[in-house]
Amino acid sequence: MPLIAILRGIAPEEALPVAQALYDSGVLCVEVPLNSPRPLDSIRAMRTEFDGRMFVGAGTVLTIADVGHVKAAGGEFIVSPNVNTDVIRATKAQGLISLSGFFHAERSVRRHRSRRRRPQTLPRRSRATLLSSRP
Repeated sequence: MPLIAILRGIAPEEALPVAQALYDSGVLCVEVPLNSPRPLDSIRAMRTEFDGRMFVGAGTVLTIADVGHVKAAGGEFIVSPNVNTDVIRATKAQGLISLSGFFHAERSVRRHRSRRRRPQTLPRRSRATLLSSRP
């Protein structure tokens, strides 16, 4: 299972040096929580710099509008802290990977009904694609 580095609180001017250090250490997947300073700018910068070499996505995604903003910034996956079926469906409709958390069994069932089969893991095919594309 790949490691996802959560860059909580990172500012855009810090994003590229931190992402480069993570990449050099073998970390190939980073999440920028939307409650960070100017998170979409950080996502956009990392996607531009590491396109095809590192998965970049957003965390703490709570609304359908957030999904659209992340997609526009180049994000590749959405991490939502809860099972919001509207966010999951919007994420899938945008062609992004949905990673949702849950705590209670009822939420697991809702996640399953949304066809979100795995809690906060990347699909095997995506992991293989990412790992095979690294130089």
